[in-house]
Amino acid sequence: MRTFLPLFLLAALCTASQAVNLIANGGFENSAMGDYQLVGGNDSTTIASWTTIPEGVERFKPGTYLGGVFGSAHEGVVVVDLAPFTYNVGGLYQNVATVASQQYRLTFWGSTSNL
Repeated sequence: MRTFLPLFLLAALCTASQAVNLIANGGFENSAMGDYQLVGGNDSTTIASWTTIPEGVERFKPGTYLGGVFGSAHEGVVVVDLAPFTYNVGGLYQNVATVASQQYRLTFWGSTSNL
């Protein structure tokens, strides 16, 4: 049993080191803002680590914006609406460093509102 313990610990440490979150600021939680903020297109400074495209995004605090009718954020207090209310197209992106032939799993939380 003693001979397997160091190998098991080494395997556990390797697995833990590979499970690194490559996405920076996944909760969009930077900069001072009120309950709502319209972030225009091609903006790479308002939301740290993200650049908006083409007509921008809406960023808001669902727990307090419009009386809290949108519920809560998955992480932190801010969410992003990819298609601003008065526009047809919106979005944001982030460049992520990857390694050739390495597999990655990207997950995200999404929701919709019928208000």
